[in-house]
Amino acid sequence: FFFQAEDGIRDKLVTGVQTCALPICALPLHLQVAGCEPRVWRRLVVRESMWLTQLHEAIQTAFDWYDYQTHAFIIDDLRYGNPLKRDELTVEDDRDFRLADLDLPRRGQIAYEYHFGEGWRIEIGVEEAGPPRKGARYPACVAGERAGPPEDCGGRSEEHTSELQSLAYLVCRLLLEKK
Repeated sequence: FFFQAEDGIRDKLVTGVQTCALPICALPLHLQVAGCEPRVWRRLVVRESMWLTQLHEAIQTAFDWYDYQTHAFIIDDLRYGNPLKRDELTVEDDRDFRLADLDLPRRGQIAYEYHFGEGWRIEIGVEEAGPPRKGARYPACVAGERAGPPEDCGGRSEEHTSELQSLAYLVCRLLLEKK
């Protein structure tokens, strides 16, 4: 599926069309990979009727990850993801909660952790909610900058960051040379 962004750029529709019988809000979410310089970010617009597991799928697509690793949403002192109960750690099943259940507009920010060994953390800021646009498909990735960290790349490190910056510089240079 594809959608036409407001700026005219075609992009992937992240996981499908959300439908709901009740009037529901569209939530613009600002996602940023924590600890990365230069900043790696995306703006997703979702319906608050979306299941939390669908938001996980949308994040995976937006950052070009393949869902090979464990994930969890961190909201206050609770974790949502693949269900787990071990010692003092409890992870609630993210398939059982809709975004509306979590009152995200009031919270303002949550976190998403992916690949616990490498420590990727996405800070998710909830921007001003509004009514869904007529004819729009959700979720939609409407903006962003820089490629997401590659799957299984070893996590954040100065060496990895400089390699990515060098690669980005090379790609930009090649593109400019073609013009």
